[in-house]
Amino acid sequence: MKDKEFKSLSHVYGAYAFNSCGSAVDKGYRPDLTVKDENERKSKRKAFVGDLVKAYKYCDESKNEATLIIVLEEDEKRTVSNISNHLTIYFDWLKMKDNFKSYLKNVIIISDIKYQNSIKNNEPIGSRPFFNRGQTL
Repeated sequence: MKDKEFKSLSHVYGAYAFNSCGSAVDKGYRPDLTVKDENERKSKRKAFVGDLVKAYKYCDESKNEATLIIVLEEDEKRTVSNISNHLTIYFDWLKMKDNFKSYLKNVIIISDIKYQNSIKNNEPIGSRPFFNRGQTL
């Protein structure tokens, strides 16, 4: 999903409050949408690891608990499952370095199609039905 398409969606925030749309939340970190959870689309596996590290660093330094939400346009090489498996190694490593006291509480990876379906069904970000559509690390 392209940034412009994503930003034009009527996101359902539920109990979360809108925070920013494309604004810098930290030096060098400008997610497409933040509510307390974050979403940023990139195309390569290294970029997903970078998103995870930046979100982890932001949460740690700001002492803000958050969930990183990655909305993924799947293809034959990039699926929710294989990106989840790839990121789990790094997320577990980061948490272990901090004795499992991370402010980044969850990482969820959801396909763009399932994300759009969650909007159509009026499922708030962070709700159980929303989380059930994706894969949580």
